[in-house]
Amino acid sequence: MSYDKTRKGAENEVNELLQGIAKRGEVIGFDLVEVAPPYDPTGMTGQVVARILLDLLSYVLKEKEKKGYGKEKEEMHSYRKLL
Repeated sequence: MSYDKTRKGAENEVNELLQGIAKRGEVIGFDLVEVAPPYDPTGMTGQVVARILLDLLSYVLKEKEKKGYGKEKEEMHSYRKLL
């Protein structure tokens, strides 16, 4: 049981870090390095990496939506329809 609590605590810390990165500025790219699935006997490395990248991507997109990113493109598209 304590292992699960520790794991959840670590997940929360990672998520807080990812949210902070997304809120801090405009993220234009990201990369996760030093992943070595061949050295992972449980095969969890790939799943953890995929989850981290998916979470970061979702936080970045949420922040862009909050800041109105993409509205200029929509406005330009609407303007072109008028022409």
